[in-house]
Amino acid sequence: MSTLASKPFLQTASRRPEATHYHTLYSGVLQVRFGHLARVTLITAYVTGFTINLHHSWLWAIVPVDGFFLFASIFCLYVLRKARLHVDDRVQPSLALQVYRRIFSRAYLQIALIYILCAATITLIYKQKFASLNLYLPKKEFELAKLNEKVFFCFCLGIYNALVYALVHCILDIDLVVLPAAKTDPMQRVRKLIPHCLWRSTFMTIFMVTTFPLAYGLVRGSVWRAALAVFRIFKTLHRSNVLPSFPWVPVHAVLLSFFLTFTWSFSNSLFTVYMTLGPIHRGKPISEKSSDPNGTLITGLRSSKRPFTKRTAYQELNIISHGDGRRRDSIYKDIEKPTVWSQICDECLSVIAAQRHAFELTNVNKAAKNSARAPVANAPTLITSPSSSPTPTQTKLRRGNVFLPGGPKALSPAVKLERRIVSSLQDPQATQSSAVIGWFQSGKQFIADSEKKFWRYVEEFLGSPYTMPFRYTIQRRERQLAPTPDIFADAVDALTEFVKHSLTEDTFGNVQRDITRIMDELDDTLTVFEQFRLTPPLHWSDVENKKKLINGMNPIDTPDEIYLDILLDLHDSVLYGFEEVVKIFWDYLPKMGLSQKVYDRCGVIVQPRRYIQ
Repeated sequence: MSTLASKPFLQTASRRPEATHYHTLYSGVLQVRFGHLARVTLITAYVTGFTINLHHSWLWAIVPVDGFFLFASIFCLYVLRKARLHVDDRVQPSLALQVYRRIFSRAYLQIALIYILCAATITLIYKQKFASLNLYLPKKEFELAKLNEKVFFCFCLGIYNALVYALVHCILDIDLVVLPAAKTDPMQRVRKLIPHCLWRSTFMTIFMVTTFPLAYGLVRGSVWRAALAVFRIFKTLHRSNVLPSFPWVPVHAVLLSFFLTFTWSFSNSLFTVYMTLGPIHRGKPISEKSSDPNGTLITGLRSSKRPFTKRTAYQELNIISHGDGRRRDSIYKDIEKPTVWSQICDECLSVIAAQRHAFELTNVNKAAKNSARAPVANAPTLITSPSSSPTPTQTKLRRGNVFLPGGPKALSPAVKLERRIVSSLQDPQATQSSAVIGWFQSGKQFIADSEKKFWRYVEEFLGSPYTMPFRYTIQRRERQLAPTPDIFADAVDALTEFVKHSLTEDTFGNVQRDITRIMDELDDTLTVFEQFRLTPPLHWSDVENKKKLINGMNPIDTPDEIYLDILLDLHDSVLYGFEEVVKIFWDYLPKMGLSQKVYDRCGVIVQPRRYIQ
């Protein structure tokens, strides 16, 4: 056997084992929380059914079938909310366009169908247990049965409540969830939400009871004729089709509307509370359940196709960077390539860069439009002395018709006639051409003046308060550019905290190698945000904000400033992170090899005397 064969082969570095995906663990946590939500709802529905049936019989009170039906209808609403849950703000350029697209959509039909199913169940329970409304009116033995229109009035009221509440659900985008900054007890949050649910239900009840009689009056005849046609199939009814007196039942209308709206409002609030409990489950972060917590956390940061999972992962990263020294130490001391810190840094910087590119691209598009509309400057005129200037060649002008071929030729009678006609149409003194040019110039000026007047009238019309929903405002534009500002804020805050703690905890100096690119990215982001704030790309319909501009720029720090709240929040989070890093590494800045633009910003924003102890 050869000596080469007897020696072992050199072992290459093995790849980092694949960690359990963050979404897998988070899905299990959400299922547990959804189970708790269903249990709380079932208990509430059971207590409600027990109370309703208490005055009927003890058997129906102990086994409240009505409560189970109530729970089933609310559970359908939970399933709908779970399928439509999202964390990105899906705003439209204008309020009118947003309302239009959310109402005339397939989503509204799905939501309205679930609410109608729930309303029919609750109305049936209310009719049997509270209103005691019979389907047929009392009659004598020799009379035929008559339908009780009050029953249809109540059911139509329930459907009306469902349609209107589904409308509110879509317009206000109740499916949008925002994770709270700190972990709180769910029942404590529910208790705080009850007064809000009561107030909202009271307001909506007043609106429903006030507007429903008018809506019911429009469809009353159709409802009555349809009810007679259906129920005459099953029973012999009175032959009269005449509408009875208006079935106004104000007490039942108020109670039924309040019960419906409060049930939906409380159920939606309960769902939001349990689905936004954050990344801490039973006292530990979600990634702690994995055999490789840091690897699992990184898979959550990369979950671009699962925004809710990504949002929770970044919140967990922020919590770890602030208060979990053990996890920070494990991140700092990981030296296996690629290191955990480098992957976390890359993901956080990618979030910051993506947000910066969104605002930067808007500024670039605006600059391109302005440059395209700007007039082209005239070329400079070269002035030369008369002695040095060459003598221009004199051009001989040809008299006569310049469009006719030259050279003597024998002309036919047809060609002679043609030349005679062309010569008669020419104008040697150019009086007719001057008149035509004058007509064109006056027409052009008239069109320009008319266009100015038209746009002045359009701006006056858009400036009225009645056209406010149709404006494409810059405030809605910034919400489109930053649909998930919480992820951006958590990424910046987590990076800042890791860099701050690295001065005393990072023994291998992994973080210090990335400070240069972190500071460059923060500086570039600040520059783009400041430029966007100074020259916001206003739409032509945003006339109110256009009036505030001074020389095309936003008057910052004045009462007339165009206030961009989301942009200011993003800018403040980046500025805070930049200042904190500079504050910690102030003594080492000259030796860190930062770019000149970063040093310039350090000199402008941070003064040395602020950090002298």
